[in-house]
Amino acid sequence: MAAALAALLVFLLTAAASALEPGHGHVPPHLTGCLSNNMETFNCRWSVGSFQNLSEPGDLRLFYYNRKPLTAPQENWSECPQYSMERPNECFFDQNHTTIWTTYTIQLRSRDQDVLYDETPVEVSVIVKPDPPVGLNWTLMNVSLTSAHFDIMLSWKPPRSADVETGWLTLLYEVQYRDVDSDEWKVMNLVKSPHRSVFGLQTNVHHEVRVRCKMLGGKLFGEFSDSVFVHISSKVSRFPVVALLMFGVFCLVAVLMFVVILQQEKLMFILLPPVPGPKIRGIDPDLLKVKEKQVQQLVSRMRAEEEHHQRALEAVRQQCHREALHQLETKDAEVKKLLEEKDLDLEEMRRKLKDQERERQSELLKLQMELGAKLARAQSSAQRSHQQQLHGPNLLPQSVFKRKLQYFQEEKNKEISALRQRIRELEASQRASSLSDSKRRKM
Repeated sequence: MAAALAALLVFLLTAAASALEPGHGHVPPHLTGCLSNNMETFNCRWSVGSFQNLSEPGDLRLFYYNRKPLTAPQENWSECPQYSMERPNECFFDQNHTTIWTTYTIQLRSRDQDVLYDETPVEVSVIVKPDPPVGLNWTLMNVSLTSAHFDIMLSWKPPRSADVETGWLTLLYEVQYRDVDSDEWKVMNLVKSPHRSVFGLQTNVHHEVRVRCKMLGGKLFGEFSDSVFVHISSKVSRFPVVALLMFGVFCLVAVLMFVVILQQEKLMFILLPPVPGPKIRGIDPDLLKVKEKQVQQLVSRMRAEEEHHQRALEAVRQQCHREALHQLETKDAEVKKLLEEKDLDLEEMRRKLKDQERERQSELLKLQMELGAKLARAQSSAQRSHQQQLHGPNLLPQSVFKRKLQYFQEEKNKEISALRQRIRELEASQRASSLSDSKRRKM
């Protein structure tokens, strides 16, 4: 362990010294990235940098640790499950060594594992880069009336490596097209379906179309598919017929508007002829004017009367409002007075109830004390009778003492039962009074 730490320290010092040297371009071995084309397997690649002495197989070794959330937190490092034989500096993780929704930690180490060159975290769901779509083809849909533009339908198939049919992968496709003489690609919106319509392509122009895809929610686009070239020839002249028709319609509308403005009076006379005056016999125009003035005076008088009535109605409304407000204030004062009287009565009732409750409690205490005294007297009399029976002279026979003792016991039991009944009645009345008091407080 000490030798490994010493070797690591020497390596770090050497690297720092080489970095401080001016013009030095040493690049250490490093990981170049990890990719997955189907979210079932993935591979990681690395570069030796400027360390060409580490280009032999086995000089650099890749180790990984899969950090699963439900397992123990200890780090169990494992070496690359399968180094690629076709491509150098590549490690392949098959389905048995690939899990999604977990984080891998990838390390690039030396042959003896004493030197750690690079380390990076990897999530399989983030590094998905699908293969290009296949079978890109196009079908002519429509040609415009002027034969200047046409529409096509593009169709393709998902990558063979992507399991799209079962829903394991959901792909989004991006279509790009351009004129072969232009370097600018036109990018269309992403679609889920493996077909897309392209509208408004020009005839007699060679168009190049390609498509690529990425995983739904992913960020990495795959490579583009093989391009297809679209060309529709047309022998019809490209003279702007539609533009000419629009210009002609605009000129016609302008001429019509100019004619309408010049001949406005004549057109108004033709469309809206003047209404002739009344030609009924027996109608005096002067008398008609006088009657019209009388009608106007009558209308003005009616308006004045209406305004007067409106003012009177407003005064009556205000008077009613004041009277109603006065009545409400009087009623409010009466209600407040009644509430105060009720509060006083309620306080008086509460005071009386408290006095009654004190009297009941004192009476209950007296009864309890009397009961205790009677019980003590009964017990003492019973003891004296028993002692006289045992030690006294033969005053009475034994049966007489027993009858007296039984009589005293019965009398004592009657008094005790009567006192207990009285105590129950007092407790019941006390509970009823407390319940009624609580109801009054709620009210």
